Amino acid sequence: MKLLKAIEELESYVDKASLVNEKISKSTIGWQIGHTLKVIYGVAKTVEKSDPKKYKRKFNLTRTIIFLTNKIPRGKGKSPKTVRPKEEEMTKEALLNLMQECKEALRSMQNVAPNAYFDHPYFGLLNKNQAFRFLEIHTEHHLKIIRDITRS
Repeated sequence: MKLLKAIEELESYVDKASLVNEKISKSTIGWQIGHTLKVIYGVAKTVEKSDPKKYKRKFNLTRTIIFLTNKIPRGKGKSPKTVRPKEEEMTKEALLNLMQECKEALRSMQNVAPNAYFDHPYFGLLNKNQAFRFLEIHTEHHLKIIRDITRS
């Protein structure tokens, strides 16, 4: 699974958690990792708890563009407070624990009904496959930021 490999790559940056380059992002690598993991975990758990009977497919232009380009533009969105990591959530131990929880949540998410869903603030309702796709694009977005910070 692509996301499990992406989590492994995130893990490779944990020792660089305090690095920051404000020309690229005001946030540290630790924040980028923590945020990405909180999104993965939150989406996976929400999809798992959803009622597939309530899913209604609806066209969303923003989602279509992001899914076609496989890119989220930098600096355009604002993450909800629930997925912004606090200082104590960015320690090496906390990040590694959350990585394990994410891996388990993703494995569980694979077994839900196709119309289990997540309600994204910009993209609307995302069914299971769309939610996986979103997580892949979102995780890659933050990995690119992390790679740019480490290269600078």
